[in-house]
Amino acid sequence: MSQKLEEMKCLQEQAADGTHLLFLAAVYKLLYLLYTKDAATVDHVLGLCSWSDFERIEQSMQYVKRNYTNPITLKETADELSLTPEYFCRLFKKYTGQTFLTYVNQIRLQYFHSDLLQTDESITYLMNKNGITNYKVFLRSFKETYGMPPGQLRKKQREVRDAGAISARSAFSSGNDSKTETERMLKPRTPDN
Repeated sequence: MSQKLEEMKCLQEQAADGTHLLFLAAVYKLLYLLYTKDAATVDHVLGLCSWSDFERIEQSMQYVKRNYTNPITLKETADELSLTPEYFCRLFKKYTGQTFLTYVNQIRLQYFHSDLLQTDESITYLMNKNGITNYKVFLRSFKETYGMPPGQLRKKQREVRDAGAISARSAFSSGNDSKTETERMLKPRTPDN
């Protein structure tokens, strides 16, 4: 049982896309264990976590992913779910282990990171594009997550990409010579050879 709780805690701390689904799966495994071990009655177990609460959290996460480029407030999101901001805040923290603002910033950070590595747009442009308004908080979060500032990460990624392209070209050119040699060796012999 404690192993399942530890698994759920680890899943809760991850920020990757789809992690919430793994978290829900772990919750269901825990419910199954509680039910089969007769540690609690079904009513008690079901009272611990409401399916409608899970749906609300999922809806709020989808709302953030659809609107991360715009300003998102706790009140606006709570209103989307017909909840008070205070209740939504407690609910979100209870089921995700993080504050709503932390989640919004993580989503923006993920999209920013993707854009950073896939485009040549300026960092300032990418911040604005992804709804990031507080540079200091963003930079601190980025460094904590990726180990270096955005400009340095982009530069490092380009160096790795360029080094890979150079080695691929050299492997391709040396591969052509051996391919030609292989073709000569596999060519059927004729009296002219």
